[in-house]
Parts: sequence; C-alpha cells; structure tokens
Amino acid sequence: MEPELRPCLREQAIEIYRSTILQAAELGAESLRRVKRQLAQCDLFFLLTHVLGRADLNRDWYFARCTARCREIRTGISICGPVSMESLQ
Repeated sequence: MEPELRPCLREQAIEIYRSTILQAAELGAESLRRVKRQLAQCDLFFLLTHVLGRADLNRDWYFARCTARCREIRTGISICGPVSMESLQ
C-alpha cells in the first residue's frame, strides 16, 4: 500500500498520516522513525503540524497554502517518492 503524500483535503492528509504511521509502528521502531522522517522531509504540512507541533496551523486555508507553495517550489519535480511500506522491511 503506497499512500499519496499530496491529497486534496487536509482531513485526507491527516488520515493518511495516521494510517501510514500505524502501519510503520507495526513493523517496529526503526520503520516508524524512517516513515516520520520521510514524511517530515517531503511534506511541509506534516513537518509543521506533527513534528514541530504547530496545532495553530492545522487549518484548511494553511494546508492549501502549504501544498500550493510546495508545488511552486518544486515546479512539478518530486524530490521524495511516496512512502512505501515494502521499502522499509
């Protein structure tokens, strides 16, 4: 199962984070650490809201701004691939 890292809605992103983290936790502490690191490196919204604990930014308008800005910066070139549970085993 490979979750997409750039869903359209904030609630979908949060659910993908939750399920991905739960799957990684089942594989062990090292897998969990790798998944969280990859999400933080590839997803600005995850970094701000989950790693840095900025609960005040967990808003639809800010999610839209984060994803739009990341698209502008990356100009369609993804530097990080999707999180793959198979690659962590």
